[in-house]
Amino acid sequence: MAHHWTEQDDMAALYVYRFGVEGTPYSINSMAERLGIGHKSFKMRLRNYRAIEGKGGLENYARQSQAIYERHCNTPAHLLCDLAFPDLKK
Repeated sequence: MAHHWTEQDDMAALYVYRFGVEGTPYSINSMAERLGIGHKSFKMRLRNYRAIEGKGGLENYARQSQAIYERHCNTPAHLLCDLAFPDLKK
């Protein structure tokens, strides 16, 4: 069954694309599992952000990913982390 990507999922992928898993208690695989996404699918979403930036990656990416990127491409790490992983807020 295919995963329906939420904006929250996309923000998590954008955070990992921009900043890695630093600042989270997750690896890429455990993060994907936590979100209910296969790790290969999650890694493909990371490549979507490369394509959105014009750095290669997959040619076809979701409009939602584009919108999340445009909204948060300049959001500082600590703020994007809070948005992407609200359960980690202290």
